Amino acid sequence: CTTDVTDIAAFTEALLAFDAMQSVDLFVCGAGVKTGQTEGCESPEQLDRVLDVNLRAPLHAVQSLLPKMIVRRRGQIALMSSMAAISPHADLLSYSATKAALRAYGTALRQAVRGTGVSVSVITPGYIDTPMTARQLGPTPFKVSAERAAKVIDRGLARNRPYITFPLALTMLVRLKAMLPVAFRDLIDSGHRARIIPDSDEDENK
Repeated sequence: CTTDVTDIAAFTEALLAFDAMQSVDLFVCGAGVKTGQTEGCESPEQLDRVLDVNLRAPLHAVQSLLPKMIVRRRGQIALMSSMAAISPHADLLSYSATKAALRAYGTALRQAVRGTGVSVSVITPGYIDTPMTARQLGPTPFKVSAERAAKVIDRGLARNRPYITFPLALTMLVRLKAMLPVAFRDLIDSGHRARIIPDSDEDENK
């Protein structure tokens, strides 16, 4: 079925109805949107949209299915974060914040459910060749195809990895950058600014 994830009541109801028909053993929460900014300012409407889709919906979804998984003592939860959670992007303010929060939530949840039979994986990809990435007019280093990303994620989930972070080259660069003084990090980031083309449900004038 198709459900608006921002309608939390309808979304969680649909998940529970599906679970009642066929128990959910693997739940991949991959919904995500992003919006641009102007000198650090985002419109309230788009800020709420990013928060609702990227953070509120995944947390409510997990909390609706988790008790069922715990009772069955099996289940796998995969949360789609982003490399922006580790290296926040100046032109993706709310997106970076929500993905960082989701990564933190997944890390904490994995510890909380230890011993219940439920496992948690946090997926942290770099740039993937998707329509959403195409709206980001700026550098997208080490971009991988959607097909390649799917294979990496599938392999990581099969191995029950707590973190599925890729591509390796970008991961290593991000980790190295984190070791540099702030002034150098800011200089590097200044060369990766971007303009975000509004999504189809955004108002360009907001």
